[in-house]
Amino acid sequence: MPKNTQPAILIVDDDVSTLDSLRRQLSTEYECRTENSPTAALKRITSGNEPFAVTLCDMYMPEMDGLALIRKLHLFCPETVCVLLTGGHDANLPIVAINEGQVFHYLQKPCACDEIRRILQLAAGEYQRRMAQKSFTWRISFPQNSPPRIVLGAGSYSITGYRAGDFQADAGLWKSIIVPDDLPIAQDFLTGVREHRLVSTTEFRIRRKDMRSRWLRMGVFSRQNDPDAHCPAAEGFLEDITEQKEMESALQEANRRYEKMVANVPGLVFQFLLQLDGTLRFTFVSSSCRKLFETEPDQVCQDSDLLLKSFVPDDLARLYRLIAESAATLQPLTWQGGVLKNEKWMWMQTMAHPERLQDGQVLWDGLMIDITALKEAERKAQFLALFPSEDPNPVLRIRADGLILYANPAGKTLLDIWQRDIGQQAPEDVLENVRHVVQSGLVQSTEISCKETYFSAVFAPVSRNEAVNLYARDITSAKNAELQLIQAHQKAVEHDKLKSEFVSTVTHELRTPLCIFKNIISNALAGVTGPIAPKLRENLEMAQQSVERLKRIIADFSEISELDAQAAKISRKITFMQGLIKESVSSMRPLAGAKKISLTLNLPQKPVYADVDQDKINKVLENIIGNAIKFIPLRGSIYVTLTDYLHGEFFDICVRDNGPGMTHKEANKVFDRFVQARILKGPGDHGTGLGLTIAREIINLHGGHIWLETEPKCGCAFFFRLPKTEAKAVSKQEKAKPAAAAKVK
Repeated sequence: MPKNTQPAILIVDDDVSTLDSLRRQLSTEYECRTENSPTAALKRITSGNEPFAVTLCDMYMPEMDGLALIRKLHLFCPETVCVLLTGGHDANLPIVAINEGQVFHYLQKPCACDEIRRILQLAAGEYQRRMAQKSFTWRISFPQNSPPRIVLGAGSYSITGYRAGDFQADAGLWKSIIVPDDLPIAQDFLTGVREHRLVSTTEFRIRRKDMRSRWLRMGVFSRQNDPDAHCPAAEGFLEDITEQKEMESALQEANRRYEKMVANVPGLVFQFLLQLDGTLRFTFVSSSCRKLFETEPDQVCQDSDLLLKSFVPDDLARLYRLIAESAATLQPLTWQGGVLKNEKWMWMQTMAHPERLQDGQVLWDGLMIDITALKEAERKAQFLALFPSEDPNPVLRIRADGLILYANPAGKTLLDIWQRDIGQQAPEDVLENVRHVVQSGLVQSTEISCKETYFSAVFAPVSRNEAVNLYARDITSAKNAELQLIQAHQKAVEHDKLKSEFVSTVTHELRTPLCIFKNIISNALAGVTGPIAPKLRENLEMAQQSVERLKRIIADFSEISELDAQAAKISRKITFMQGLIKESVSSMRPLAGAKKISLTLNLPQKPVYADVDQDKINKVLENIIGNAIKFIPLRGSIYVTLTDYLHGEFFDICVRDNGPGMTHKEANKVFDRFVQARILKGPGDHGTGLGLTIAREIINLHGGHIWLETEPKCGCAFFFRLPKTEAKAVSKQEKAKPAAAAKVK
């Protein structure tokens, strides 16, 4: 049944008629619970699974006055908002309690119903605020020869999942929920507090009651002695910083990926800033700075002169002029210059794009590449231009308008291919390159081809850009080798396709004899062929198990072959996902029960529908849950969660366990074919290593995405995301299913 969304309130009054009256007035708006005894009320509060939102308590009662009850309740669950009912005329005691923070408001009897509702509405709002807190205060005292005593403030329940009274009742609870790897950090902090040492804030992880991991930051407000216990004491705060940690982790991962990406760029990726005072500062330099300039990137970011002063002075002065022009016009910056670093000479070319920031500074993102080899090629080309007749490769001079002015003896080969002669126009594709070089004044390298002959060509400007020298080299053999390599790759792809078809054919042919073997063995075990000896029965049962295993292997090979051939068919149907998940989990409970593993469901009350192939999604769930049952130890735990993004188009299904987890290296390969987990290596029934590969392909067929989150010793969490279906497309019968579903434990 859908969970009651009304705020739960507890009314305590020794007058039964008052209880009945208040319950009748408030039951339509609140989930009301009543007690006429403070002792019974305190028992109900401490034994319940969740805190009451509001407690409405009478001031004067025989067993215990209302203030005493509220003080005990405040210690046990500070999130609950307490409202005091008093029939007396002395308002000093309630006001004192309000000032102390234990009582939210008080009402004097008799009180109008509208006033009670108004105060309760304010109290319910205050409860929601307390439950949404991301931090809470704590007070700890250290009595001699006994465990520390902890008093927690409002917010502890929403952050830890435990009530403040749980920590008072069990002094070791705090230690048990701290992640073991972080326990020394927290213990050292508390030891420093106890010994009155100066300690700074510390950060550690905890496991909430629902097993979710959270990051906390802990700090100290003050230290003093507990006047009641005559022992050291301290007060401080605990803050939930999970979102901050996740953002930091995401930022670090993004930076790591960016640095890894730019590390593979053949050159120096940089970002530099022209500050308002006219100075230049590098804000980012890639790791290739070590190779090119033998300087650490961090050092360049701290002192830009470490890089800039290695440039030749005249070239550096020209760079400064170009930077000033680019900053004024916001046009791209292009620069070439010489670099002398540790007696090593290099030619560098820089290309950068500017952006003016809101504060007036200009930021360039750019790339600096080593063009020493290209400059050397230009020098050699210029040298060869002096002796073109001796060059064994074609050398031609072409005028800016495309007229061929000169060709060396080797150039006759190129002219013959073009069917041209000196004094005629060059082909159109060559003329385009000539025009570009004449306009830019820069050397250009390219490839030209004609009649299945390929040349590597360098176009170099000469004679005040009135003509261009063409230096060509025949690369036909290399080009043919490249084409052969492409053909070989195509053949390999075709071979892989034939291999998939072969696997599909073999698995199909194996099904018939395997079915015959299965029927023969089943009939023999059933006694159809007559009595069998115990030893023969044992052998037949072993054979039956092997046949079943072979059947599963053949099914996996058959399905992966269909997926490879894109022949897999999915029979979509609008499906109530909570029901499908329950059916899948129910089928796995006997297998989990054999290892005493708990299977817990966490499904939303609002129905979630998807247009899916029920059998295939069920196979994905059973595969992932089955793997978890294999890997986690006896008496482990598995949690299956459906997360519905109310304003999104997708939903997530997560299967989380508390098993041994995996390393990042293992996790990166878990969806690859024929990959077996390292903990299952050796003899035994291991399967084919195709289960998760098939699961990934099935989810992809549904337009979804599957991934794994894991850490060693922290278990595995498999997620897959699927698109939702609009509720309008769901039949009335399917809409009725979630209303009749039992409440998930």
